[in-house]
Amino acid sequence: MDSKLRVAVVQDGARRHYAMPRALRRAGMLAGLYTDWYNDGSFQARALLRLAGLLRPELAGRMRERGCAELGGVPIFDHKVSSLVGQGIIRWAGWNNPLPPLIWRYQGWKTLSRTPLAKGSAAVDAVLAIAFMLSPAACQRLQRRGIRVVADQPIAAVREGIRQRDRAAQRWRGWEAAHGGRGGAEAVLRWEQAEAALFSAVDHLTCASGYVRDSMVTQGVPAGKVSVIPYPADTVAYGPLNRQGRTGAAAVGFVGAVGLRKGAPWLLEVAKRCDPKLVKFVMVGPIQVTDFGQGQLRGRVELVGPVPRSAVRDWLGRFDIFLFPSTCEGSAGAVMEAMASGLPIIASPNSGTVLRDGVDGWIIPYDQPEAMAQRVMELAEDEEKRLAMGRAARRRAEEFDIDYYSRELAALLHRVCGK
Repeated sequence: MDSKLRVAVVQDGARRHYAMPRALRRAGMLAGLYTDWYNDGSFQARALLRLAGLLRPELAGRMRERGCAELGGVPIFDHKVSSLVGQGIIRWAGWNNPLPPLIWRYQGWKTLSRTPLAKGSAAVDAVLAIAFMLSPAACQRLQRRGIRVVADQPIAAVREGIRQRDRAAQRWRGWEAAHGGRGGAEAVLRWEQAEAALFSAVDHLTCASGYVRDSMVTQGVPAGKVSVIPYPADTVAYGPLNRQGRTGAAAVGFVGAVGLRKGAPWLLEVAKRCDPKLVKFVMVGPIQVTDFGQGQLRGRVELVGPVPRSAVRDWLGRFDIFLFPSTCEGSAGAVMEAMASGLPIIASPNSGTVLRDGVDGWIIPYDQPEAMAQRVMELAEDEEKRLAMGRAARRRAEEFDIDYYSRELAALLHRVCGK
């Protein structure tokens, strides 16, 4: 599309390896990237990574990979020092602590402060931002300058997220640290109110799945204000792998944070119902459960721990089936990567995937481990079906490549801006 629109992207982290800015650059619309940390190879970046490596090697590994060759020459604005400190605080405090929402809000303010976008010197027509990097006041300042604001909601709205969180905490006591008591509840209420105010302030909202859209509509957002645009799959980095003719137990894999939100206890319940002579279960990702939770998993599930993004493809290559019983997502990137690698998928509807039930795998509610286990065993015992569903999953992922995402975002932004 021939475009004269100029769009600034505001996001934290790499987020699908910078899918939003990459897509807009391909459309000729990217005016700049505003983020918390970007590894530009500068002396400051190298020095901070060296320091982080001494204190938190896992964090340093993740931050080192935050860069993208495709964005070479794009104006990029970040705040490395405060970002690294904020990430460290979140990991130290724990994800169930009320601190993360406060840190994210601060990171959003810091990302936009003292930049051309904040000062008014950036010539842009629209801002496309991860929702919690914005505030109503920031939206109003941009809109007064004639800039349209589109927010991408990367996960279910707060009310749905908290409902699922509390349900899991009550069902699986002792698996994660307790929430912040009354102070925590008050913090959640403030977060929900802030989210509602932001939803009202922006010009339009995007999200990657019907699950997220429905959670926003339930909170009062008009359905016409939300566009569902699934995130792209990296079909180049995660190419199809040959899994034919393997012997031994089929490997049922999971990639993501090992915690309540992504359904770690439910995965264990599936494992308990499967024949260990025919299947083995492996979870790859940061471990967020308590020692008690880890003790429950061990013996039935192999816990690998965190790995660099560059190692994920190798792990997917070792798997024969991908299981993702998440309780709350936006649209799980791990599932899309598994599909791109040619794995059959068993996932919950809350995972927000583009999975076609019965074609690429199955969509089963996370709290139905018996049904999930039956499908796991069905695939473990039928290599032909396993491979056929994996090939279908790969073809499905190819429909959602970066060029598709570029076209969809460009078309939406033209509609929102009226150009």
